[in-house]
Amino acid sequence: MNEKELSETIKEGIKFDQDSEDRLKQVVVVPLLGHLGYNIKDENEVEIQAAVKLGTKTNKADYKICSNKKDCFILEVKAPIIKIDDNKDVVDQTYSYAKLLNCKYGVIYNGKKLILISGTTQGQILYRWDGSESPNDLSIFKYLSKENFPDKLDQFLENFSMIENLKNYLSNLKNLEILKSTVIEKILLENRKFDKKFLEENLEINISLKKEIVNPLPGVEKELFRKELQELPEGDVIIVPAQAKINEKEDWGINYLKKYNIWEAIRINKSKINNIKYIAFYLTRPESRILYFGEVSKIIDANDETFRKIHNLPPIKKQYIGKKAIEIKEGSLRKLKDPIVASSGKGGGIRNVIYTDLQHFISAKNVRDLHIDRWKKEHPGHP
Repeated sequence: MNEKELSETIKEGIKFDQDSEDRLKQVVVVPLLGHLGYNIKDENEVEIQAAVKLGTKTNKADYKICSNKKDCFILEVKAPIIKIDDNKDVVDQTYSYAKLLNCKYGVIYNGKKLILISGTTQGQILYRWDGSESPNDLSIFKYLSKENFPDKLDQFLENFSMIENLKNYLSNLKNLEILKSTVIEKILLENRKFDKKFLEENLEINISLKKEIVNPLPGVEKELFRKELQELPEGDVIIVPAQAKINEKEDWGINYLKKYNIWEAIRINKSKINNIKYIAFYLTRPESRILYFGEVSKIIDANDETFRKIHNLPPIKKQYIGKKAIEIKEGSLRKLKDPIVASSGKGGGIRNVIYTDLQHFISAKNVRDLHIDRWKKEHPGHP
């Protein structure tokens, strides 16, 4: 799945201004399905004008799309002029197609908006995309891709449902008052300087949800092939060794990275810092391969108190003072489908920090390639 081309095609749909359903299919829908990983010429994946028997009549659904033999969804395309928001006729029609064709979901799309409905419960709208171009909102399309459907879509919807329920709970004033009284009790218990009446009159509880709480899904790792990194700007990659096999409850190694989105504490060559745009993680035995890649948001002193408070990091150990912490750009951590394996022979792995550039990282066959390529680049003429 090429995310850049997918995003551009979705934006083409938003700008599409012709009053033609067929033209929308040609210009936007067919390329869109291709970017999502479906073979438009394979009827087992994309069945165009799928026959649906309704009593004595036979209707046709625009597309029946399957990621495998049993997991499918219906896609009904409407011209941009047709409003699909709260359009009961369109929703009911798509639901009947999905139910009769044994599809768990139905999708209604007009280029500018998308509605995802249940194929098992009539009239149940599960999610709406309103035409927003933000990467977070465009994720709904990715969950419909061949590689993600239906498992990650199921997880997304479960998470989204919990968020909506939480929003409803928090919108209830009575619930906020309960939270306020709980907070006041805790304050009074820990600090006797405050007066209960003063706190009741002056304390106001406001709770908001993080925008990132829906996408990406907690616990769902995004995966890609290294060749997909070609779309990123040039820059250097710092590669660090990371403990692979540890207790899931322990707060260090890869667990620490996934919890805080931070990697610390490491020594970095001062001459390299300004060129580092990416970070990769070599997992030690039994993995013995570079398995994760992310974009660098910030490199800072690990003992910076403000930085540690903002990220709610644990107290720094004395031996780490003077070393650096790397903040990974939110949502950029990826698991490599084609990891870089350790070289054969003694010393074929990574024990200390090494540096390379993005292109050499993409093309490397093993860890040894990273060392050799970098050496040749920095020392032209040497063997």
